[in-house]
Amino acid sequence: LDLKMPVMDGFEMIAELNLDAPGMDKVKAAVQGGQLPAIEAAYLDYRQHVSTAKWTNMPGDTAPKVTDQTIALADQIAHNSVSLGVYRYGPPVTFMGDDFNWKYNPVPHGDSAYSNEFTYCVVSRTESWQVLANVYQSTHDEKYAQAWVKQLEDFAAKNPVDLTPWYGKATVWRTLDTSLRMKVSWPYCYFRFLNSPSFTPEAQWVYAKMMRDQANFLVAGLQDQNRTGNWVTNECAGLDTVGVLFPEMKTAEKWRNTAVQRLTLDSTRTFEPD
Repeated sequence: LDLKMPVMDGFEMIAELNLDAPGMDKVKAAVQGGQLPAIEAAYLDYRQHVSTAKWTNMPGDTAPKVTDQTIALADQIAHNSVSLGVYRYGPPVTFMGDDFNWKYNPVPHGDSAYSNEFTYCVVSRTESWQVLANVYQSTHDEKYAQAWVKQLEDFAAKNPVDLTPWYGKATVWRTLDTSLRMKVSWPYCYFRFLNSPSFTPEAQWVYAKMMRDQANFLVAGLQDQNRTGNWVTNECAGLDTVGVLFPEMKTAEKWRNTAVQRLTLDSTRTFEPD
């Protein structure tokens, strides 16, 4: 796997798409034209109007419970804050300034109470984005969609995929957190913002590339056949989710097969015969 490819290089993503997949005619025609903006626009149109991929909980299925408190929380998240487990653990922690710090930790590194788990669990899993998505679904206020797109693009720009060992360092590239992003917060938000005017063709392109990178990252982690347990279960679920939601990607079938085969193997280790 070549995971050193620049995340923000636009044209390399074209090779990842199966242009002969059902409904990809306009994308294929745009590729033949050779203009990246036209390709990005055609691909967004495909995702909005042609793709049959659906998330387990689509925006029209249920109405989120949005209160004045939820809106206030979304306003803080839109200004570069994160919530401690969204609704579970109290008020958000606000980042200082406009430069979102994806390795932020409220405890100084030298403090005996320091733990990288804050970066792993609170920041990296992007659960706070779900608050933006819920409030946007309820209010249709574009400022929440704009905030999500800005943070999505910031995540991609600052966090190219990283296969170096994560032990002992603050990073968004840990397989467990990546799997949770892929099976929960990223698809949940994607389908709620997909038809927003603020979700531009460029943002769709960035999102697709990040899904590709995170799926390949999970594949790399699953290559160690000796690994077992709940991390592997989550990684398989996240990987399969990407393969199901983006079947027009050439590697989607491999992602799905890897997830099913690896989970099948792990089930023989984690469950007794009876």
